[in-house]
Amino acid sequence: MLEIENLLGFYHKFDILKTFDNIDEASRFLLEEEVDAVFIRSDVGDPAHTPDGSFLLSYVTQRKPDLLAVLYSPSQNTAFWSLTVGAVAAFTLPLDPLLFQRSVDRVLYIYDLLQYKRDARARSILVKTRDGYRMLQLSDILFIERRNARSTSSAPTDAR
Repeated sequence: MLEIENLLGFYHKFDILKTFDNIDEASRFLLEEEVDAVFIRSDVGDPAHTPDGSFLLSYVTQRKPDLLAVLYSPSQNTAFWSLTVGAVAAFTLPLDPLLFQRSVDRVLYIYDLLQYKRDARARSILVKTRDGYRMLQLSDILFIERRNARSTSSAPTDAR
């Protein structure tokens, strides 16, 4: 079976910064570095002596809510559980190519949405008010309502 990192290489969208076999090292790295997405195997490490990948997922997503975490596991229960504690996607082992593809697509989609949100913070819009025009940041707008405006479209009348 191909390793996850080799499969991710096919997409040409992921820069794999580092891989870990040790949960403590992975946790430190994820909390200290700027990381957009992480793929975590649930049964990595020795659960009798150290936390496993499921613990890592829960720990880092609580501290970095914008981190896009995907958990993969031989257990369907663990994969499902991961979605309740912060994973954006999950898939099971042995690897099902369609589930893997859906997980990757979901990560890329959410990443694009978050990027759009970050970019929107710097955008502004010109709004006409009673007192003239005013420039507003898009991130400051919660709701827009149009009042007392005449319709410029002409709707056909109901002739009977």
